[in-house]
Amino acid sequence: MIRVAARCAAQWRSQWQVYQARWQASLASRWLAAWLAELQGMLPPALASRLATGNTPRVLPWPLPAHCEQGPAVLLLNASQVLAQRIDLPLAATGNLLQVLAYEIDRYTPYTAEQVHFVARVVHRRAPLAQVELVAIARSALDDMLAACGEQGVQLTGIDALGPHGERLSMDLLPTGSAGALARRGRLNRWLWLACCACTVLLAAAWLDRRQGEVEAMQREVAVQRQATQQVQQLRQTLDSTLGASTYLTSLKAQRPTLTALLADLTACLGSDTWVEQLEVRDGTHVTFTGQSAHASALLAQVKACTTLEHAQFQGVIQADKATGRERFSITAQLRQEVANAPAH
Repeated sequence: MIRVAARCAAQWRSQWQVYQARWQASLASRWLAAWLAELQGMLPPALASRLATGNTPRVLPWPLPAHCEQGPAVLLLNASQVLAQRIDLPLAATGNLLQVLAYEIDRYTPYTAEQVHFVARVVHRRAPLAQVELVAIARSALDDMLAACGEQGVQLTGIDALGPHGERLSMDLLPTGSAGALARRGRLNRWLWLACCACTVLLAAAWLDRRQGEVEAMQREVAVQRQATQQVQQLRQTLDSTLGASTYLTSLKAQRPTLTALLADLTACLGSDTWVEQLEVRDGTHVTFTGQSAHASALLAQVKACTTLEHAQFQGVIQADKATGRERFSITAQLRQEVANAPAH
């Protein structure tokens, strides 16, 4: 059972190193680092400097200085303290790179798989071979480094090495199960939580902006409908006013005597010795008629007996007509009617 557990743990470590190497060499890792740097640049200077101070570990050489401050740090090894080389492997072997190297590590280093700790990454792919960079260190030396760092309170977040020309290889030799790797994973988790919170805030802001746009569109639609309702109300008010005026005029016209009734009434009132030459009705109420009569002076009394006329009076003077021997007259009067109540509008 112990051997099975140890074998599973070894496979897990090798697989994790493969994933870690792929992640460090991927474009997504560089994109995430650039995005985090951009996000940190948007923060206030004080908070950004504090985060930068807390997330930028120190670089310490090996052996450690005599007086070393506690806290997170990256251990930087010299080129002579590691075995770094580039080897050519079949392109198909890059699918399980660390497992393949674990079986053949004694061909490239003077150690067996149990005596050495190594990391690797693919540098170039050119079929049918792939160029792989291998960095290895003796496990005993690595254990001494971890123990010394633990005694001085240094929390390792990574172990890097220098190349033959003095450049950093940017390959982490820190074992997966160490406390520094766990702390680094915790910081990554915090950054991921921060990114999730930022995405949540952005999504909430986008949702609120969309809802605000919908509310503004609804307000514009309500304003258009309100304006249309006001126009309908104005048209209805105008229609009511027109109908009221039309009803009033119709009732007023119905109360006035017709021209036929007026002629019949005048014929009955004036008698046979009087005839009308001209009859004019103005504005529906003013009546003027001229003619000749044998006794024109008695016409006012006769007209007052008419049921359709009132306020009768002579217009001008009575003149004698030598041709007919009668008297020419002109009378004005008002049509008799009952005035109806006018509408409110």
